Amino acid sequence: MSSRQIQLNPLLKPATWEDVRDKRDALEVSPIATPYGTFDADQKSITRINNTLQAFDSMNLPNGQIGWKLEDNSGRVPLTKTQLTEVRDLIVLRGLQLHLASDGLADGQTTLGELDDLSNWGL
Repeated sequence: MSSRQIQLNPLLKPATWEDVRDKRDALEVSPIATPYGTFDADQKSITRINNTLQAFDSMNLPNGQIGWKLEDNSGRVPLTKTQLTEVRDLIVLRGLQLHLASDGLADGQTTLGELDDLSNWGL
């Protein structure tokens, strides 16, 4: 006689606030796709962008552009101050979207598997 064990799918388990927070934090620092390419969005990268924006006008940049490394280090994209500001703003807005979505996902009804669906985060 064979005995079977039923194993529940762990992705169907309700997500705890800690699960939601951890996923939000991971998404927040993940690379971000912009009209200019995909950029790093971790704290070090944001600090680097902000520092560059502060010094941008005092730099002697050819054509008013700075070469910015893409997330995969495949090359540099020439960006104006306005474009670099847009990249920074997209990172900030995504972070805000993730924080707002996390409140709704920490409802006790969301499963661990649903946290992996980026549409649940508004992305």
